[in-house]
Amino acid sequence: DLQKLPGVGRYTAGAVASIAFGLRAPIVDGNVIRVLSRWCAVGAPTITKPVVAWHWEAAAAMADTDRPGDLNQAMMELGATVCTPKQPSCDSCPVATWCLARKAEASGEGSVTRFPRILKKAPPKKDERDAVVVFDEDCAVVLEQRPDGGLLQGFWDVPECEVGQAQELSRRLGGGKVARLGSVTHALSGRVQVRNVYACE
Repeated sequence: DLQKLPGVGRYTAGAVASIAFGLRAPIVDGNVIRVLSRWCAVGAPTITKPVVAWHWEAAAAMADTDRPGDLNQAMMELGATVCTPKQPSCDSCPVATWCLARKAEASGEGSVTRFPRILKKAPPKKDERDAVVVFDEDCAVVLEQRPDGGLLQGFWDVPECEVGQAQELSRRLGGGKVARLGSVTHALSGRVQVRNVYACE
């Protein structure tokens, strides 16, 4: 099983199996999702587990052919060059006759481009804290290990505290008066970290 190899997921395994070895394995990427969603007018959000599973099942059924690698590559190419996200070339699409999204558009039920349905991402949460750079008696920067169960657990970092508590944190760590150096912003999945950095004078 190719997926047992390190770093090989379902997509890569399907690509290698079908294209390199001619095995009847599906490939599902963004292009294939778009083609299948429009072809079958799938109105449910594409990120839900049942819809993800349906796309893999549909792709597997289509790959059950004598030339699965060619079929998979054709589906990806169709999505990349014809069934594009914003301006699909429906008039030149080889499967337009059977496309339910196009039939719906012809009936005045909305544009082809409303498929696939993609949920808007929620704005990232802002995580703002103060970070204090304190030196010990050996002039080494004092570090703390992040607790288990939280973000970046086990990582070492300069001590942090709630916004506005930098001076109190410095005092508890044996430091003196703090001065603000600036802020650092780091984007993570679903959140934006802002750290107001202070150092002991």
